[in-house]
Amino acid sequence: MPFVIAEFGCATGAASVLPLKTIISAVRKFSPEMPIQVFLNDLPENHHSLAIASVTEGLSHLFEEVYIMVAGKDFTQQVFPAGTVDIAFSNMTLMILPLPPSPRTDNIFFLATPEKLNSDQGVEWVKGFNKHWTAFVTNRQRELRENG
Repeated sequence: MPFVIAEFGCATGAASVLPLKTIISAVRKFSPEMPIQVFLNDLPENHHSLAIASVTEGLSHLFEEVYIMVAGKDFTQQVFPAGTVDIAFSNMTLMILPLPPSPRTDNIFFLATPEKLNSDQGVEWVKGFNKHWTAFVTNRQRELRENG
């Protein structure tokens, strides 16, 4: 059975390489021959070919028996079957919100400064974050293998 790694919100994959190298190196210490499956997850409209190319380039010369795949699904939902992932991580946890809870007026992101958090807009963003954070964590717990 392969060791399964899932990265949620991979974008172009460039930020995925260093964490994956770290995880794979640790796995290789206790099981040098174990096959490893890496799932790069992002929204279906992501340019997954860029993510595959970046991660393949970053890992291919270092590790044998590493297989890179993509999962194109919004990770505010359950992405993988229950009990199938050994380790999951995200470099982009800000993306747990499927839609902005209120309009963004001054940036592509809501910048959570103390002043903004106390505004009507801030209250909506915190409420949306809390709702979706619980779903995000619950879904990841379902996906992880017991003792993984």
